Amino acid sequence: MLIHGGVHRQVVALVNILVLQGLTGAGIFTLGHDAGHGSLSDHQFVNHTIGFIAHTFILAHISLGDTPPPSSSMERDENYLPKTRSELKMAPESVMKKADYEEIFGETPFYTLTRMAIMQFLGWQLYLTINALGSTAYPPGTNHWNPSSALFRKSDRIPIIITNTALCLWATCLAVWTYNTSLLTFIKFYLVPYVLLNHWVLDFPPGAVTTIDRPLMGWMGRFFFHNISHDHIAHHFYSSAPFYNGPEITKYVRKALGDEYNYDSTNTFRALYRSFTNCEFVEDDGGIVMWKNREGKAVRKVAGEVDKME
Repeated sequence: MLIHGGVHRQVVALVNILVLQGLTGAGIFTLGHDAGHGSLSDHQFVNHTIGFIAHTFILAHISLGDTPPPSSSMERDENYLPKTRSELKMAPESVMKKADYEEIFGETPFYTLTRMAIMQFLGWQLYLTINALGSTAYPPGTNHWNPSSALFRKSDRIPIIITNTALCLWATCLAVWTYNTSLLTFIKFYLVPYVLLNHWVLDFPPGAVTTIDRPLMGWMGRFFFHNISHDHIAHHFYSSAPFYNGPEITKYVRKALGDEYNYDSTNTFRALYRSFTNCEFVEDDGGIVMWKNREGKAVRKVAGEVDKME
C-alpha cells in the first residue's frame, strides 16, 4: 500500500509539473509574440532579441510574432479561415434539407473530440508546414519555413533564414541532450510540455471588435498567459502596448464599445467544443457572412437581419 501510494503521488506530481511547464511555455510564447509587436521595450533591438530567444526556445517561428491580421476578414485574415459552401461542394441553400447537412457534417462526439485533439496538439505545426486553415490566397505548399514563401516580403528573407538556422541548432541541442540522458527524459520534460503549450497557444479563440475577451483559467490565465486572453480585444486594438497595461486598456475599450464589446465567460473547453460543432462553413456570398452549424443554420445573425425578422 505504501509503494502504491508513493507511485500515485509521483504520478500526480509529474502530471502537475508537466501541466505547469506547458502553461509556462505558453507564457514564453506570449512574451515572444508581444516582443514581435514592439511592446516590451522602446528599443526594437531589445524586442527582437527577446522574441528571438523566447520563440527559439519553444521551437516557434518568427512569423508568429507579426502584427495581427484583420480578424474575421475572409479576404485578409491569415488563419482560421472557414470553408465556404462551394469549397465543400455543397448544393445551394435553397435545395438542401436538414438530412443533407447531417450527411455531410454528422459525426459522433468521439470523432469531434478526436478532431479537437488533432487541432489542439498538431494544429500549430500543420499551419506552419502546410498552411492548414490558412488563407487560400496563397498557392498550395505555402509554409513558414521557406524564405521565398508567398507569406513574406523580400525584406523578411534574412530574418527567416536566421530563425530557421537557430531552430535547427536548438533542435540539435535537444537531440544531444536526449542522447546523453534518455528518450523518456526528453518526452517528460520537453515534448509533453511542448505539446501542451501548443494546446494553450491555439486555445486563444480567434476573431479588433470581433475578437472576444475570455477569462481563461481565471487568475492563472492572467499570470501564465500575461493577460492575452482576458484582454484580447485591447491587444488587437493596441498591439504595441505592454501586456501589463492590458487590464487598464480593457476598461476604456469596454466603455467605448458599449454593447459591441464581446465577452464570453463560457468554460473554455466547452466553448472549444461548441466551435467545432457550430462553426462548420459560411456562405459564398454576402458582405457579412456568419458561421453556420451542422443543420445549415446561422447560430448568430447580423443585427440588421434580426431587426427585419422582428
